[in-house]
Amino acid sequence: MLRRLTTLAVALGLVLAAPSGAAATPADRPESGTATAQDRRAERVPERYIVVLRPSMADPGSRTDALERARGFRADQRYRHALQGFAARLSDAQVTALREHPDVELVTPDRPVQATGTVALAPGDSVPTGVRRIEAGTTATARQASAAGVAVVDTGIDLGHGDLDAVDGKNCVGSGPAQD
Repeated sequence: MLRRLTTLAVALGLVLAAPSGAAATPADRPESGTATAQDRRAERVPERYIVVLRPSMADPGSRTDALERARGFRADQRYRHALQGFAARLSDAQVTALREHPDVELVTPDRPVQATGTVALAPGDSVPTGVRRIEAGTTATARQASAAGVAVVDTGIDLGHGDLDAVDGKNCVGSGPAQD
């Protein structure tokens, strides 16, 4: 679940505020992973959380509206596709109440996320507008490649293209190997 939230944060550009040295809060419980609880606390965006609602919820928008009214907060972002939920600035009491709510699957502190490392573009190469828009590249540089695996459903990729590290996949249309 944390990997999905991290991916969502990157995709939505939730790179926000500077680190905080705030005192421990209910959100500072130790979490699994390589970073210590203290390291994770330092990476937090102060008072900002991502709340994931249970996937079986029929109308997450109405549930978010009801939670806003009952708990006295305003969701800054609403998520309806990759997951159901929202992002909001929350007090410690609101975090505790939401964690105990039966419709809430997860409440996690928002954390800054950014791509690391840049490389100079080869002469004649360019970075697409969308990549520049999310600050993953400029007209002269691009972010280094990630080791994260990505699945793409596409009918037009050239598996033999030298610029792509593409691997053969699943042919969902007919029999035989995937051709593109």
